[in-house]
Amino acid sequence: MKIAILAICIVFGTVSAMATEISVHQRISQSNNKPVVVGEASAEKTVEILPKTGSFKDVNPKAYISLGVDHDYPYFMGDDMHIRVVVNVTPYDVNNTAQTAFNQSLEIDFFPNSPIRYQDLDQYIFSDAYKLDIRLDSVFINGVSDTILPLNIFIDGDISVDRTYPFEDYVNTVITPDDSTILMDCDTIPDDLEIRWSTIIGADEYQLEWTYINDYTKDSGSYSSTGLTYDFKFNSTRISTPETYYRLPLIFDHGYILYRVRAVGKDTADLSKRLFGVWSYASSGNVTDGAVLKYHNEYPHEYRKNWQLTTTFAEEGKKKEVISYYDGSLRNRQSVTRINTDNNTIVGETVYDYQGRPAVNILPVPVQTPSCDSSAIEDVSALRYYPNFNLS
Repeated sequence: MKIAILAICIVFGTVSAMATEISVHQRISQSNNKPVVVGEASAEKTVEILPKTGSFKDVNPKAYISLGVDHDYPYFMGDDMHIRVVVNVTPYDVNNTAQTAFNQSLEIDFFPNSPIRYQDLDQYIFSDAYKLDIRLDSVFINGVSDTILPLNIFIDGDISVDRTYPFEDYVNTVITPDDSTILMDCDTIPDDLEIRWSTIIGADEYQLEWTYINDYTKDSGSYSSTGLTYDFKFNSTRISTPETYYRLPLIFDHGYILYRVRAVGKDTADLSKRLFGVWSYASSGNVTDGAVLKYHNEYPHEYRKNWQLTTTFAEEGKKKEVISYYDGSLRNRQSVTRINTDNNTIVGETVYDYQGRPAVNILPVPVQTPSCDSSAIEDVSALRYYPNFNLS
């Protein structure tokens, strides 16, 4: 008895088109425990995004001037301070033309000896800057003018922009994905199937679609692939991910896993419009005609046990998989959980008394990653049944 349940988590909210975020950063701060001195070279920095123009479209360029406390400074600073600085900023536009320079005042506090909260970061934000010349002009400590910036204080200059490349030029590019099996335990049975594909210029994300076709015959129970057909439209699972790979646990019966990929981008003429690339293979066809990529799963998952798989999906291809194993009376004996954003596989168990009542619920704990000599072994344990996991 094998039951697979697909749970899809739909996140509601404001949807914005994805873009490549380009950012640059420079910091005015002490170097090798030498302070920043007003009027010296250490008090000046230039931050610039390159290139400024090209075959792309930039949205929402923003610049940030920040004054803050470096809480990772290795030496103890014991004096309470109110710090105010005046920074001279010269911004440049996309054509590298200098705009009107201005002075910006920033203020923070540093009270290491007081339990009260204090503001340890002040920031000034403005738009349409691709380059900044930053110069520290004045420092005031507790209202008194000074020429030295305290060692645990920094001034940051940052520029960020959402950059979109012309996906419309590559919307008809066909992606040819590939796959490989991943061994996670000290055996020869594949645990995961990793599907990979190439990067497409201008693509913000990729959509991967897969389906499963078992190859059992109805008469003798032997395996056969002759005459098997597939249809992605009516029987498939689809995820979107910014990555160029995705892993599927091989929790299937004996049969074929078929998959295809397409790229998704935006129209640079109208960034509110999404453009969908072409699928790598047709929506339907015959499994044996060679027109679709497939993996032949020859190891039915725990075919002597009763199990149930529940998969919950979130944005950007995130997922949580929970597989539960049941005894002959359909009592849950073990649940194994894995989230694809970390490297932990969690196992929880229930122990029953002689009347079939739950006697002990054992808290879920991570599986210790097996230590093997093979370089193919991954640093995360497989989704499978773990015999003798909790022993008295």
